[in-house]
Amino acid sequence: MKDQERIESEVRQTLDVLDHMRRVEGNPYLFTRLQAQMANGDRTATRQSAPGWQLALTMLIIVLNGAFLFQYWQGNRQSGSLPQALSAEWGLDQNASAYFITQIEQ
Repeated sequence: MKDQERIESEVRQTLDVLDHMRRVEGNPYLFTRLQAQMANGDRTATRQSAPGWQLALTMLIIVLNGAFLFQYWQGNRQSGSLPQALSAEWGLDQNASAYFITQIEQ
């Protein structure tokens, strides 16, 4: 019972404090200013020039990805086939390694 009475007294005190607080006044011309900016088409609040650099950055990333893929494919072509590369690396007979690799790939 004491806990409930204590809770009720704290709630009453909190509500009393809220009753005595001063109400926050808003700017009376805020809505008028917003309407004027929308009517004038003022673009300073929003960044409409952003798509230009975003498009340039996207194109740069695409070109760089293409260049890296081209280099990757050129490097793989020069190294030969996978069975040849593995047999040279591990010193294996090329026919035996080619047989096992083709079995795994299938």
